[in-house]
Amino acid sequence: MPLETHQASAMDQMKRTGQRTTDRISGSWMTNQPNPLLCCRLKCWPRNRKGTRDSARATRGRRVPHGPIPPLNSFQMTPTTPRVLAPPGSSSGTTLTAYSSAIGWPPYVVMHEFDADRLGEKANSTSQHRYHVGGPRILVTAFPPFSDFETNVSQSVLEQLDVDGIDGLDVVTWMLSVDKAGSGAVAAEIRAGIEVDGVLHLGLAAGRTGISLERFARNRYSMTKPDNSGRLQESGSIVHGGPETLVTTAPLHILDEEFEHDTDVQWSDDAGGYVCNETIYRTLNELQASNGPTLPAILVHLPPESEVPLEDQVAAVIRIANCLVTRPRYEVAAALLFDDQGRILSCCRPKGDEWGGWWEFPGGKINPGEDAPAALLRELEEELRISPEPKEKVAHIDYDYDDRTVNLQIWNCGSIEPKSITLVEHDSARWLSRDELLQVKWLPADLPIIEKWFQEGLPESSRLR
Repeated sequence: MPLETHQASAMDQMKRTGQRTTDRISGSWMTNQPNPLLCCRLKCWPRNRKGTRDSARATRGRRVPHGPIPPLNSFQMTPTTPRVLAPPGSSSGTTLTAYSSAIGWPPYVVMHEFDADRLGEKANSTSQHRYHVGGPRILVTAFPPFSDFETNVSQSVLEQLDVDGIDGLDVVTWMLSVDKAGSGAVAAEIRAGIEVDGVLHLGLAAGRTGISLERFARNRYSMTKPDNSGRLQESGSIVHGGPETLVTTAPLHILDEEFEHDTDVQWSDDAGGYVCNETIYRTLNELQASNGPTLPAILVHLPPESEVPLEDQVAAVIRIANCLVTRPRYEVAAALLFDDQGRILSCCRPKGDEWGGWWEFPGGKINPGEDAPAALLRELEEELRISPEPKEKVAHIDYDYDDRTVNLQIWNCGSIEPKSITLVEHDSARWLSRDELLQVKWLPADLPIIEKWFQEGLPESSRLR
């Protein structure tokens, strides 16, 4: 019986017997709801609820459901009403009966006997979801152990997120089966009209020493071991006729900024040839084919806990999740530096950077616990190998990029000797007079300040020399 029909039957039975619906529906979202609705799909909560405005939809082209959202749990019934985890007509894997779980399995995805053995009691857990209603909604997926691995760190991270949640986010957790059906489960939900703000796939990379943000998904199989259904696909295309390579839709610049100084997190250009790569490829391919706004989606490969402790991996995943579905606000301090002719220093971002070829004031983000002068001095030492003293804030602007807001402060640091500069992070530098200010392509946040100085003149530097 399809899950929707099964759930409707259970609801009818409860109405006939007069039993409270909250007694037999798993998940804390049902508590104190006067007319609770059953849900097994991300898309099926009513969109046009009383009191909901169109402005409730988020920015950056994300699809956001209206009104309260139940947790995504493919089997929300309690142990008194089991369901069979098998698609109609499926012959793959072993069909098992399972009950409500804090971590859901996608609808119509087979739980193989191998998966159930490894999950143990977790496959029949009746614990409740803990999640946040009202914030951006993110779907986080992981895998159980596979091959000869006794554990899978992605599962451990998912379990921790399911218990603790993420402050400010509505976190939906799914355990995907390690097989073809599991790899296509999220793609199927996208096809059906998924309503989340982002998709974060987690997987184990046993041979890596750090957390890998996978930039690409490849349309190829290169399995060296069978998946949990016994499938061994050593070559061939994942999607016949699909693009050879798909790029993550995650905000690259935001992730770059977030993990700029984190040695445990790196970008990777090779997601491998196993089920993890197959999963992110199917997800990205479906997003590309869909007519709706593109959701941010990424695969993150996690190393064994012996390489990076579990608590550190959970913390990193939380930061990644926030990067996917929230709009960050960066506090930035930048330097106004003069030479002995009264010209100001501009620096060109390097090739390969998202803003490569654009010009900016030297400086950078203010870290938590820092004030602007201390942050600026640190950045100038890192970028230019100089240590001038920031003495006066001469400009300030809030600028909204498409994916973030920058609160930029410009501090007058007086005059320096041009030969004292060593470019570490920039391709080139120029000293510009007032008349030359618009001869370079300034970053959008810097440009309004530059245009004002072009019209009104540069700030005075003599008293700071």
